[in-house]
Amino acid sequence: MFSLRGGQGALRFLGTTSDGGDCPTLYEVEQTRDILVQGDKVTDPELLVKLRGLKESETFVVVPRDLLTRFAPRTEASAVVPFAEATHLFRDFKHTAWRLETRGGYASDRNSSKWQRWQAGEDVAAEPFDEWRLNVQRATEEGRRFERVRIVDDPLTEGQQFLLTTARSNVRQVPRDIEDAVRARIRRQEALCESGRRFRFLVWEGALHVLTCPREVMASQLDRLAGLIGLDTIELGVIPFGAQLRRAPTHGFWIYDQRLVIVETVSTEMWLVDEETIQLYGRAWEWLAEAAVQGQHARRLIGRARAALDHS
Repeated sequence: MFSLRGGQGALRFLGTTSDGGDCPTLYEVEQTRDILVQGDKVTDPELLVKLRGLKESETFVVVPRDLLTRFAPRTEASAVVPFAEATHLFRDFKHTAWRLETRGGYASDRNSSKWQRWQAGEDVAAEPFDEWRLNVQRATEEGRRFERVRIVDDPLTEGQQFLLTTARSNVRQVPRDIEDAVRARIRRQEALCESGRRFRFLVWEGALHVLTCPREVMASQLDRLAGLIGLDTIELGVIPFGAQLRRAPTHGFWIYDQRLVIVETVSTEMWLVDEETIQLYGRAWEWLAEAAVQGQHARRLIGRARAALDHS
């Protein structure tokens, strides 16, 4: 006899060829990944006598061939690697670690006590700061980055609702996180003044005027930027409105010691390390630098943006 463990919420809809949406239909049993078929029950006596091995607990249904060819899985599920065997990948990575979640639910969630408390209506978003989150904290403090991509159904499965509810604990800060983050940021800024270092920055004048943060924060950033002009470790250029550009890259980028280029797009961050690509971005930097102004001219452009902020 077949039964569903964990309730009816463990079924994931795969597809149907029925206009009314009621029958015939295919589902996946999330716990086992078995396929459940919904169709018209076979009642024709002539057909029933020809069916072999029919047990008292079994029945037969008729479904269109098109339903199976369109929605039934075509390959065997690959062997699952226990997460415990893959955790080192999230400790030893150099730059960015991605975690892709595509399932409608996970047995490890359903077997946890937190799942039972969530189903009982308790708030399970807050969790102890466990070893996984401590690992994330250590990595991010070192400048490494964690990303998570979660593909969800519409409507959400029960397992996905649980994951989204508990996701808030992944970004929860322990009491001293904010203070520690401020101290780390100050330490990074101190590097701008260290002897032997050299930093070159290029900023488009439009970036001095666009409000991507509260006005008081923008004012502080402009003041800080103006204060960097004149330091012997920093070369700051501003590309003014109306500047003639030989070529214009369509995205921002950062070059680190001619060994790494970081490019940020809307959806991801790319770390580029091959020599030819780094050289190309070096040339792009020079194209932009040709159109930039520095020193007192750059300071005047920053001051103009600061004054406009005060009077807007």
